[in-house]
Parts: sequence; structure tokens; C-alpha cells
Amino acid sequence: MFDHLLLPLSGTRLDDEAIHHARSLALMTGGDLQLIYVLEPHRRGNQFAPIDILEWHAVRADAEAYVKRVADDLRDAGVKVDYSLPEGQTTEHIIHQAHQGVDLMILPTGAFGREQVGSLGGQVLWRSYVSTLLVRGRGWRRSTDTEPRKPTTRPADRVAPSATGPGAEAPVEDVTSAPAAPAASAASAPLFRTVLVALDGCTRAECVLPAVRFLAQKSGAKIILAHVVEEPALPRLVPPTAEELELARRLVDINTAVAKDYLLDVQARLGFDVERRLAVGRSAAAELHKMVDDAGVDLVIMSAHGYGGDQEWPFGEVVTNLIGYGETSLLVIHDVPWTERAGTHPDVTDEAWGR
Repeated sequence: MFDHLLLPLSGTRLDDEAIHHARSLALMTGGDLQLIYVLEPHRRGNQFAPIDILEWHAVRADAEAYVKRVADDLRDAGVKVDYSLPEGQTTEHIIHQAHQGVDLMILPTGAFGREQVGSLGGQVLWRSYVSTLLVRGRGWRRSTDTEPRKPTTRPADRVAPSATGPGAEAPVEDVTSAPAAPAASAASAPLFRTVLVALDGCTRAECVLPAVRFLAQKSGAKIILAHVVEEPALPRLVPPTAEELELARRLVDINTAVAKDYLLDVQARLGFDVERRLAVGRSAAAELHKMVDDAGVDLVIMSAHGYGGDQEWPFGEVVTNLIGYGETSLLVIHDVPWTERAGTHPDVTDEAWGR
């Protein structure tokens, strides 16, 4: 599982945590790791701005030195690693690389908020349809630089595709033209201690179970199986009647009893001890956030779509909420490979990513 990993580097301090996760996962799986660092010039509207050739060569030399240092450190740790340093559109290059047989993409991301899904941008996440680990960086801060930036990796895209398309600008993180080497202290930190697995009772969401079993066996992490019973909606324009309230209560009781049996069944199929958590509330996303906080979870695992997920969209509603507003690293497993998606948009072309 996860034999081919892809780590797009952002050139920011967010890379430190992502590199640590990529190293640990590669050593667990014995798989290979591909690093990619895309150099993209500044834009003026939809066009690249003119660049100073000497300045660009200096920036490229700094970036290549950074990526080589990261690769050398990973090789010293026993990881099979290769890297590339393409020039052009960041999103297109990363998506193209992700579609070359990658099992898992590891994205450095910001700590919180829909606009902070990494300096690599939400376009990669929303358009790749590849299972992805979002690593929430601890060193994130909003950039306060006022000086013009040198050509380097493109500033952050929004978490969801913007109305103006892939090239839209968004708030940036601490991007520098000469990235620092990764922090050595990250190597000694354990990968995961407590993992929460969100299940909604449908077979589609159970595509995460092989990854859960793998992480439990390899990392020794505590596994929490979580399920939320959502309260049925009642008429909002008038106060609910006693009969309606009783009907809602009965539905919750029935769903709760079924959910308890379901979690026991999943535990039996996994074949090892887990903690089971069951919550009742009006919002599945809100209850999952509470569980994550209460249990001190450091990784959440979810299927890209659940029972109500529409395959026309990259992610279901609950996953989208945790992507945008979660503060914990999130592993999203795609239930359908990108090659089998009926509605895959042919927007990643040779012309688009600069070949």
C-alpha cells in the first residue's frame, strides 16, 4: 500500500512537517518518493510577467540546492527518492506528476482555514482525484512582506477552485526565494499517536479500512472508529409538534442501535482492538470536530465520498468541511481511481503544463 508517494514542495516552513511524514511513510511502505518543486513566474492577469534572466537563474539555483538537500537527507534515512524541478504552471505540473501512478500525494498545508491549504493551492487537491495526506504545518504564518517577490513557486491558491480559474491569486504564505533546509528535529517525532476514522455506515466509506489496518500495524497508533448519527430535520417554519418530536427521537434511537452494531462489525473485520465513538447531533462535521478535539487526534482518515456524496464533485460535504476548517492532518482516500471517473475534465494537457 502506498508504494509510490509524491511530495510537492512549497519552499516554505510548511515543508518540514510534510517531509517528516513523507519520510516515515516511505520507510513504512518501502516505497519510493518523488519530490517535485515547480518554479512559476509571477503573473499579470492570466499571463506570466516578464522575468530577469539572471535573477531567474539565481532563484532556480537556490531552489535546486534546496530540493537536493531534502533528497540527500531522505536518502541518508534510507528512502528511495527522486526529484524534479520543472518550470511553468504549478498546478498543472503537480497534477500531471500525480497521475503517473502515484498512490498517495502528501501536501504541505496551512494550520487552519479555507485559504490556507498550502502554498501549492487547493486546485491540486480539487483536480487531482488522488488519495492525499494534508499535513498541517505548525510553522504557518501569513506573509507580511511588502517587497516585490522574486520568481519562485506560485502563491497560494484558494482551497476550492475560484471563479477566475487556476491562475487566480490568493493570500500567500511565507514563501522565500531561498528556502531553508528542513528542520532536523522533525525526524525524531513519532508519526501518529491517535487516528480517528470517520465512517458513515456505507460501503463506499470503507475504502479507508486497508489504510487504517496498515497504519495500525506499522505505526502502533491508537485507532478510533467514529460515527455520527444525525438528527432528522424537522419543519422550521412552525414549532414541531409532540408527534414530530417523538418520531425524530425514535429515528435517532433506531439509527444509534444500528450504528453500534456496525462499529462492532467493522472492529471485527479489522481484527484488532479499537476505540468506538458514537455521537448524535445536527451536523456530522461539527460532531467530528468535537471528537477530534476531545480525543487529541493527530490524524483523521476519511473517504472522499460517503453515503450522500455525489461523484460529480471531488469531495463530499463533510470531507470538504474538514479540509477547510480542520486543524489536524487529514488523509483522504479516493473511493474511485481518477482513471475510472466518468466526469474527469480533460484540463491537464501537454500544453497546459508546459511540455
